[in-house]
Amino acid sequence: MPEDFRIWSGKLEAQTNGYNATLTTNIYFKSDDYLSQMLKNYEHAYKTGNDKQRTEINSKFLDLLRQCCENIRSAENTLKDNSKKRSKYRNKSIILIVIGCILIALTVALGFFGLSVAFPCLIVIIQAVSEDMMGAETTKLAIIMSISALAPPIITLILSILSFVLNKKYKKKDKQISANVAYIMENELHFKIPHFNPTQEYNNYLDTCEKKASALQNVIEKHTISN
Repeated sequence: MPEDFRIWSGKLEAQTNGYNATLTTNIYFKSDDYLSQMLKNYEHAYKTGNDKQRTEINSKFLDLLRQCCENIRSAENTLKDNSKKRSKYRNKSIILIVIGCILIALTVALGFFGLSVAFPCLIVIIQAVSEDMMGAETTKLAIIMSISALAPPIITLILSILSFVLNKKYKKKDKQISANVAYIMENELHFKIPHFNPTQEYNNYLDTCEKKASALQNVIEKHTISN
């Protein structure tokens, strides 16, 4: 019965699970030919229906597509917003790693220099202690030189440790943002991107969202004008 409106409208309703926007969005995102199948059933239904049936199915179908498009755009915006946040923390993390590595290298260089100065001074100090000459000018000078030589590598070491601690903090923040994205996608948007990994870069997901949403928007505009 290819000319029966009920056949095509029934197929479309079954295909979308009663025009369920969440289910339709997720199926559409997983299947490349899902939209074309829906369009086929919709167009057959539109052609075979009377004026009242056409108006009704047109309204239902276009409303469904608009909601699907909105769902995808919401997911896209969520990914964009969190991508910016993650980028900020990752950039800081990279800078801190570079700074930390430079400081470690500087600590080693200053440490060798400091030890080369402090070691002879230490011998002088030990000798002064054994001879009870801690108040002598030479001893005081040896102590000052030892402290002056060892202070810079100690300071750079502390700063390098601090930079790595902050780097770890930013990495943790990055993971928290990723986990938050996954939670929003699953629990608030009820959106399931195939193979979605919240800790990865979002570029591919954003491209897919843009293509899928644009395809829906084109169909909506075309059928809104033509009908």
